[in-house]
Amino acid sequence: DGIRDRDVTGVQTCALPISAARAQSPAPVATDAGATTTTAGAAVSPATASVRVLVMLVSGVDLDAGTFDATFYLSIDCPSGCDLDGWEVVNAVSTTVETTGGTATSRWWRVRGRFVFEPDLHRYPFDTQRLPLRIERVNEPADELLLVADTAGSGTDAELHVPGWSIGPFEASERVHEYPVLGTAYSQVAFAIPLERDALANILK
Repeated sequence: DGIRDRDVTGVQTCALPISAARAQSPAPVATDAGATTTTAGAAVSPATASVRVLVMLVSGVDLDAGTFDATFYLSIDCPSGCDLDGWEVVNAVSTTVETTGGTATSRWWRVRGRFVFEPDLHRYPFDTQRLPLRIERVNEPADELLLVADTAGSGTDAELHVPGWSIGPFEASERVHEYPVLGTAYSQVAFAIPLERDALANILK
């Protein structure tokens, strides 16, 4: 499907438009090692930016619509001085974003919104659902900047509670998302909140 994944932790309702900056980005040229190639033929490794997510609230998990509501804090740390605002949550239906602090090379945002996921009902009513938050670069393609998940600094708030579900270990993965129509690819970090059914409650029900 044109997507390369790497598991890090071991762990529509509407279509989203592709930004004008993304549409105008040049196609990357990759070497066997995954680095870009300059006009002189020398391999240049892309810069990296660290991404953290702290989930504060999850509600409205709708298995029929495949949506959920969430509030989380997002942090991007980019020592190389990349465009800190050049990101989007690609599985969002709608979001409200508020900047809460930062420096010249890092920033925090508070993000609230509705997000889509793919319900898995094979083991219903003892099913496990994974609620994803997929953060993707918009301006720099993957040959210029890669997102890296900060697994130690990410997770769910200790007081997070979702009625009818227990919360499993937080998950994170990284991938390069290719857009064949545009002839380019962008780096993406995907965090996931695993929800497991309360088995005893379902048995009694």
